[in-house]
Amino acid sequence: MLANLMVLLTLAAANAAWAVVSWRSGKTRHTGQGMALASLAVALACALVTSIGHKLETLLQLSFKYLLTPVGICLLVWTGLISFLWLAPLFTKPEVAWALVNLLILMLSAGGYWPEILDGLADSETFAVSVMAVVSLFFVWYGMKQAVDNDRRKQAGLAIWESTLADKVPTWPNLVYMELVCILVVLTGIFFWSLWYPAPLEAPANAAWTPNPAKAPWYFVGIQELLVYFDASVAGVVLPGLMILGLILLPYVDNNPRGNGYYTLTERPLAVPLFVFGFVGVWWFLIAVGFFLRGADWAFVGAGAGYQLTPVTKAGRGLSEVFWSAVGVRLPIWSQRPDAAIVELPPLFRELPGLILLTLSLVGLPILLGQTIFKKERREIGWKRFYLSAAFFLLMASIPLKMLVYNLAGINFIVAFPEWRVHF
Repeated sequence: MLANLMVLLTLAAANAAWAVVSWRSGKTRHTGQGMALASLAVALACALVTSIGHKLETLLQLSFKYLLTPVGICLLVWTGLISFLWLAPLFTKPEVAWALVNLLILMLSAGGYWPEILDGLADSETFAVSVMAVVSLFFVWYGMKQAVDNDRRKQAGLAIWESTLADKVPTWPNLVYMELVCILVVLTGIFFWSLWYPAPLEAPANAAWTPNPAKAPWYFVGIQELLVYFDASVAGVVLPGLMILGLILLPYVDNNPRGNGYYTLTERPLAVPLFVFGFVGVWWFLIAVGFFLRGADWAFVGAGAGYQLTPVTKAGRGLSEVFWSAVGVRLPIWSQRPDAAIVELPPLFRELPGLILLTLSLVGLPILLGQTIFKKERREIGWKRFYLSAAFFLLMASIPLKMLVYNLAGINFIVAFPEWRVHF
């Protein structure tokens, strides 16, 4: 209770300070009024937590328990990110963004989660990853804010923000010198941080004992999380290789000169949202789930201690098993309905439902989109660039779709050829 109250009082003081600064500036008086009201709301929340804190904490923990499930967290993050991209002019307002931060902190405080969060941040690696995640999200938000501001300025007939910077200097030595200074400052900070926090080393290696869970470093834990939903060759080789290949081909595929050198959203209505969704909604999301929400046996750990789902196992179902079991055919490669007849089918015929689905998704859908919704874009960049971009986008979209299919229906593979060790 003390940690929650301290967080709430700190938040109330921050809102009050912002209100005073806004009032004294005289330019953003409505912001000052909003911050004053926010400070009052947080102060009232302090009184609420102290008076009926136990009942409110139980209610919120029950809500988080059903929300922070594999399906719930996926839908929550992706729905919130799509809403942010769709309503960027609203969510890039500082008042709205800060109000959402206040709401999140209030909910965590009322739910009694701050002691657990602060204990987790005491670990140096957890603290570093948390800081990187917050900084990455902030600069994504700030970049979208600059894009929205530039679009408004262009609609009003004003010059974009980047063109107002009259003080332009060469990159060398001005920018390189500043980067060198920043590198020295960061290294100095890391040096003193290493003196304050001990190195995150564990006990000496013991061949008779394996840590559970055995997590990869944070920059590889996203790939480790992919192993839950894809075969090892696909998650560890194919998808990372396609990511690198996509970044290499990006300047050649996307040759649109608009938005070059300045922030904009309306002039790049597809490229910016797709990149943001891939960076935040896929890559950072996989890192966050694998790093923060996976426990022993790689089980999904939800809200609070003791809340744990069934450990992840690679034994699962394929799409062919679901299809043929529905028509009363039992395949020997899957454990299925005991009352169905066991039939040995040729591999290509057995996986025909998955092959048809993949063909329609990766071949038919880009052609359909290029002839209907994105006909203008296909004409602008050419059919080769368009279909290549669409193929990469659909492969990226297959990751969240596969996660939902796995968590909802328990289907591991769309296509599975165990005879040839090919799974997708």
